[in-house]
Amino acid sequence: MLFRSVCSFPVTIRPSSPIIAKASTTCSYLFDNNTSIKIRVTANNPSLRNLRIDDLIIKGTSMSSNTITTDTAITGSPFCVSGSTGASVSVPFTSVGTFNAGNIYTAQLSNAAGSFASPVSIGTVTSTTNSGTITATIPAGTVAGTGYRIRVVSSNPVVTGSNNTIDLTVQVPAAITTQPSTTVQNLCQGSAATALSVVATGTTLTYQWYSNTTATTSGGTPVGTSSSSYTPVTTAAGTLYYYCVVSAACGTSVTSNVSGAVNVTAIPSAPSGTINISANPSCGAATLTYSAPSANIYWQTTATGTSTANPTTSSFTSLATAGTYIRYVRELNGTCWSPATASASFTIVEPINITAQPPPRVITDGANTTFAVTATGTSPTYQWQVDTGSV
Repeated sequence: MLFRSVCSFPVTIRPSSPIIAKASTTCSYLFDNNTSIKIRVTANNPSLRNLRIDDLIIKGTSMSSNTITTDTAITGSPFCVSGSTGASVSVPFTSVGTFNAGNIYTAQLSNAAGSFASPVSIGTVTSTTNSGTITATIPAGTVAGTGYRIRVVSSNPVVTGSNNTIDLTVQVPAAITTQPSTTVQNLCQGSAATALSVVATGTTLTYQWYSNTTATTSGGTPVGTSSSSYTPVTTAAGTLYYYCVVSAACGTSVTSNVSGAVNVTAIPSAPSGTINISANPSCGAATLTYSAPSANIYWQTTATGTSTANPTTSSFTSLATAGTYIRYVRELNGTCWSPATASASFTIVEPINITAQPPPRVITDGANTTFAVTATGTSPTYQWQVDTGSV
């Protein structure tokens, strides 16, 4: 079918023999299924009866009326796509019009928002028929989303079909990217442990932590859920290891590596013996002994002391400096000290020492004189006496 059109253009005459006329124009015509066309050039000026066309350029643009409809009945959503494995999908379609030999139907995937600005080809079939099904694969590494669409396009003629009109969902299985720490934790019973954690990717992740008495990732006891981190409990003494099982909305669960050992040492009880003091108050240094001596129980100068210099298997000698003192004993288990202690208070007094004696005096009958002494010690008292013996 030919849609006729008339194209007029001006002609410029240049005086010469023969007369030469130059003209150019662009005209648009619509041809449908014509294998040939005819062009007639006429002039409305009687002096331009003999015309010749030197150059004629015809450029055609396909105006195909073919259509492709991608079927809405695409099954398999949600599709599970990992970083290394894609998901198979069958794409049924129908078309209208004539498709030439060698035509390739291609299934294209949109982005997660349904846009085909940069479509991804996911499968092809070579066919000239007006219906078919393309066996396609959603590529590995496709990001999770709920707004994907698929459409079918053709190559001969070039036709862009409609999309399937129904959103498709792509989900990603669980994958652990950061494992729990393997650092060994040595802790005292009841102290705070450092939290263990994993980092994972996937759609709608859930977490289940396990403890184990061996450094393996099977046969553990469930201890914590719904979090990518877990802080070990230290209420009981012993050694435990931990691991985490991560699950996603699709695919199989994945198990982390095992953590480093968490060693919890029991807190020793307060020493039950008593501290014995050689004298209280003591004139000079006092000697202290413990009624239940042990190599794991140590003399301390404060209630929170952690010195291991003086075990109670030996006595403790105090300072000789006057004052009131408290001494403690505390038990050690590994690196853990007993929270309570046994203690005793005692007083050291400094002995009296006369450092300056009264000098001799000669006095006459009825006269007076003064005598003085200098003494050190704790709270000295003085009593003067007269020696009435022979001179």
